[in-house]
Amino acid sequence: IFYILSLLQPGTMLILSPTELLIKDQIRNLTNLHGIDDVEQLTSDRDYTYFTLSHKLYYITPDVLQNQKLLNRLTAFNNSMCLSYVILDEVHCISNWGHDFRPPFLMVSRYLNEQLDRTKIIGFTATANYSVVKDLMQQLNMDDPNQVYSPIQLNSDHIAFRFLRCVDEAEMLQKTIEFLFISLKNNEKTLIFTKFYAKSLKLQEALDSNDIECLAFTKNDQYAYSHFACGDVKILIVDDSFGIGINLPNVTNVIHYGLPLSKGIYVQEIGRAGRNGENS
Repeated sequence: IFYILSLLQPGTMLILSPTELLIKDQIRNLTNLHGIDDVEQLTSDRDYTYFTLSHKLYYITPDVLQNQKLLNRLTAFNNSMCLSYVILDEVHCISNWGHDFRPPFLMVSRYLNEQLDRTKIIGFTATANYSVVKDLMQQLNMDDPNQVYSPIQLNSDHIAFRFLRCVDEAEMLQKTIEFLFISLKNNEKTLIFTKFYAKSLKLQEALDSNDIECLAFTKNDQYAYSHFACGDVKILIVDDSFGIGINLPNVTNVIHYGLPLSKGIYVQEIGRAGRNGENS
């Protein structure tokens, strides 16, 4: 939606995204799928004293937004109305009522209200309950309920759900192995969610010992993610550091190795499958 918005407006669009992985994923999709390369990621290791707008799209994390020199330049762009929109991707991260609240977002609403007040703001999220929406409206000074738009029905006829009861972790592992052998035979891509990285590593070792090729994701190493995205490996084990909003094509299966931490996180994580509308 906001790719199209950027093309319809003469100014530059600033996209606030919660993680660098999500930014890299979107820039990859912009370039490879849509042929749009007029985009740049703003990073923390840059001097913004004389920063000028030379691209249509700029991606930024809330950490980088706190750079005072960058804020000064964005305030100047705001006052001269050079920015068409500020996009808040995964906007529920602003609210501490949200399942995926990020502390770096604490100052975002203040910056938007005080220093980017002449620029239109649009937020996107797939997981915001009533409390989160109410909090977001208050933080962003939204007094009209018509400013909140929910166009998507939260049901789907192409996703099948299964709950497998296991008496212990040995049975969990065995049922996971049985499922993965079938998915690999069918050439399907599978994401496995665990609760933390140490659990992912332990599961990776167990699968490796059963001749199942897989990789475990860590936010400090993009190797596993890039190989899964490119299709070099069909199974990726991840935890909640994997990041929200990742848009990977052709992911058929999502396995939760143990119960998810919350309903909101569960909705986010199952949303990684079936992105092209295929059965998952």
